[in-house]
Amino acid sequence: MSATTTDTSILRSLFRDAYPKNTAKHVARAANAPVATAQSWVSGRFTPSALTLLKMAAACERMAFTLERYLDATRDPAMADSRAEGLRAEAQSNGAPPATKAMSR
Repeated sequence: MSATTTDTSILRSLFRDAYPKNTAKHVARAANAPVATAQSWVSGRFTPSALTLLKMAAACERMAFTLERYLDATRDPAMADSRAEGLRAEAQSNGAPPATKAMSR
């Protein structure tokens, strides 16, 4: 299976997880795109741009949740640790007290 086939099947399942019923109609509404365009995305014939996906996630909580869930499932654990460290550093620079780690026995 090629990378393109895998990517489109991931995108199709992302859309169907976010919108189980009337998928193309909801995708069109979230993307502010024609239904025919959304149908081509849902079928895997074409793919939306990354900017379109981000706009859909910003406009629709269900899409944002599904996208975040997918990203968390595929994220490298080292990357997740680095992201958490960056968030801690940002919170401290904004005046938040440093987080303490639980002591292990």
